[in-house]
Amino acid sequence: MKKFGISILVFIIGIQIFRNLSVAKVDNLGTYYEAEEAEFITNRENKKDDNASNGEAIFLPSGKVNGTDAYCKFTFNIEQAGFYNLSINSWGVGDEKKNLLDVDGTRLQDLYLNSPREKWEEHTFLKNQYLDVGVHSVTVTAGYGYTYLDYLRVEQVSVMSIEEIYNRKYELSNKNATPKAKELFQYLQNSYGKSILSGQFTYEGINNTDIQRIKEKTGKLPAILGLDLLAVTPSVQELLKYWIPYPNFEKVMDTAVEYASQGGIITFCWHWNLDFSFMKKDANGNYTNAWSAYRPDYVNIDLKKVMANENSKEYKLLERDMDAIAQQLKRLSDQDIPILFRPLHEAGGSWFWWGTGGEDAYIKLWRKMYDKFTNEYHLNNLIWVWNGDKPNWYPGDEYVDICGVDIYNEKKDYNPNSTSFKSHMGYKKIITLSEVGTLPDIDQAFQNKTIWSWFMNWTGVHTIPETNSEEAYTSLEMWSKVYNHEKVITLDESPFHTHKDVNNDHICDFCATQLKTETPTPSINPTNRPEPTPSPKPTPTRTPESTPKPSNSAPPQNGNTDNNPANTPSSSPNDNNQNANPTGNPPTSPTKKPTPSISNPALDKEQDKNNTEKEDNENPTDKKEIKKKNKNYLLRALVSTVISLAIVLLVKFIYEKWKKEKEI
Repeated sequence: MKKFGISILVFIIGIQIFRNLSVAKVDNLGTYYEAEEAEFITNRENKKDDNASNGEAIFLPSGKVNGTDAYCKFTFNIEQAGFYNLSINSWGVGDEKKNLLDVDGTRLQDLYLNSPREKWEEHTFLKNQYLDVGVHSVTVTAGYGYTYLDYLRVEQVSVMSIEEIYNRKYELSNKNATPKAKELFQYLQNSYGKSILSGQFTYEGINNTDIQRIKEKTGKLPAILGLDLLAVTPSVQELLKYWIPYPNFEKVMDTAVEYASQGGIITFCWHWNLDFSFMKKDANGNYTNAWSAYRPDYVNIDLKKVMANENSKEYKLLERDMDAIAQQLKRLSDQDIPILFRPLHEAGGSWFWWGTGGEDAYIKLWRKMYDKFTNEYHLNNLIWVWNGDKPNWYPGDEYVDICGVDIYNEKKDYNPNSTSFKSHMGYKKIITLSEVGTLPDIDQAFQNKTIWSWFMNWTGVHTIPETNSEEAYTSLEMWSKVYNHEKVITLDESPFHTHKDVNNDHICDFCATQLKTETPTPSINPTNRPEPTPSPKPTPTRTPESTPKPSNSAPPQNGNTDNNPANTPSSSPNDNNQNANPTGNPPTSPTKKPTPSISNPALDKEQDKNNTEKEDNENPTDKKEIKKKNKNYLLRALVSTVISLAIVLLVKFIYEKWKKEKEI
C-alpha cells in the first residue's frame, strides 16, 4: 500500500509538470499566459465561461483576502531583448473597473488595468515596453474590483538592444533648426548613454539659494538651468504689478540669458496660468486662486470644446497667451540661444488643466503651439521636449524631439527608475529625467543601463536644505557623489562653458575658484546621521506645495484683497519606486571627466541606408519566430504527455503487482 501511495504522488507531480509546460500558447498575435495558471490570491472559484480563453478565468475581488491584497501575478520568460506590447483580457463585474498594475515589481504611475462593464475586452496597458532577456512579471493588484482576469498577452514588436537605442541617429523635428540648436542636439546625442547632464530648476536667478548651496556643498554648478515661463504669462504679468513671490521672479528671461552667456544650457517648462475670464470665483466675487490658474481646481475650461471651435473667445485667448510666450522666446532666439522647451508637461495628468480634456484635445493644443512657434514665429532655436506617461497622449514624432519623465521618489530613494526609462524607449527618442525630487544614484543608473540624458532636480524641499539636512530628500553625501561623479556633466565640463563672466571680459568667479583650488573638497559634514523611519508610501495623488505667506499684500481680486498664500507650481511625489540602495561616500576631490564631442560630421549615406534597412526588417510578427515558438510548445506538450502516460502505466503496473501479492 505504501508503494501505491508513492505512485499516486508521482502521478500528481507528473500532472503538475504537464500543466507548467503548457501554460503559454503562441500564435501570430503573441504569447498568451492564462490567469488560472498564474500565481493569485482570490476568495472565489474560477469563472467558467466559453468566451474566455481555455473556457476559464479567475475572480479578482476588491481589497484584501485574509489580510493580503488580492492579486494575480503573471510570470513569463523573454528569449529576445526588444520591445513588446503587454495586454490583459478582463471583464468588469457590474461596472467598469480599475486595478493597479506592476511590471517587474514596479508600480506603473497613472496606468491601470481598465476592465469594461460586463464583457470581455483586451486592454493594451503598455506599448513598446523594452524587456531584457530573462524572467519578467506583471501583477494586477485589487483596486476598484470586482474583475475577472482571463489572460496576459505578450506581443513582440521589434528587436533592439539598449546599446542600439543609445547609438541610433536622432533627428530634430524642425528641419530649419538653428546651427546652435543642431549643435546642442548633436551634443545630447553624442553623450547619450555615455554621461548624464546635471540640472537644477529654480524660480529665481542663478544666485538663488538652490544654486549657491549646490556650489557650496559640491564645488560644482549644474550644466542645465531649469526655468518657468509662468512669470511672463499675460495673467501673471498683471498679478506681478501687486506682488512678486520670489526675488527676480519676473526677470526669468534675463536669468536665461545670463546663464547661457556662461555656457549653461537652458530648459523651460510652462505652468500656463489662464486668463482671468477662466478663473473661478468664490461667493464674494474673489478669484479662488489667481496665482494657480494652471490647476483645474481654480479654472473653468472645457478644453475638448475649446479646441473644437477655433472661432470661440476661449480659443482666441489661448492663442493670445501663446503669442505672448512666443514674443518672449523670440528674445532668446534673437540672441541665438537654444532652448530645451517642455510645454504642456505631464501629459494626461489631471492636476493641470491641459490634461483634463482628453488626449485628442491635448494633441491638438500641442500641435497648434508647435505650428505657431515654428512656422509663424520661426522659433528655430527650440528643441521640443514632450513629457508624459501615456502613449495615447503622444503628439507624434514630427512634433517631438525628446521624451521626458517626471518622477518623485520618497526621501533618500536614489533608484534610477529603470522601468519608467524602458517604458519610454519605444518612442525611439532621447529620454530624459525632466523632473526629479531625489537625485538618482549614478552608479546604479549605469549598472542598470538607465542612462537618462539629463536629470532636472526640482526646487523647494527637494534641494539642499539650510538646516535639518537629515530630513532632506537627497543627502549631502549623495549630492556630492552625483555632482562629482566622472559620468555626470557639470557646468565647468560642458563644452559650451565660456569660462568668462557675464560681460565676457574676464574669467568667471567659478572658474577662478577652480583654478585657485584645483581639487576643491566638497563642504559637507562627514558625520553619519541616523536615517529617519520611512513613512508609508502615499496614494499617488498630485498636491502642489504652497509658498510661505508673503509679507506684501496679495493682488486685488475684483476690488477685494485675497490674503491666501499663493500656490506655486510644483510636482508632487509619484508612487513609482524601486528599492533604493544608496552607495558610496563623496570623493575627496572631483575627477576630471571626458567631454563628449559636439562635432557635427556629414551624414554617412551608406550608414543611413543600413540603418533604414535594419528598421524595415523589424517585423512585429516574425513568422519564423512564431513557428519556432510553436514547435517548442508542441514539443513540450508531447514530452509532457509521454511523461504523464508513462506515470499512469507505472502506477497501473505497481497496483496490479500489489494486488497479486495480496491474493497470494
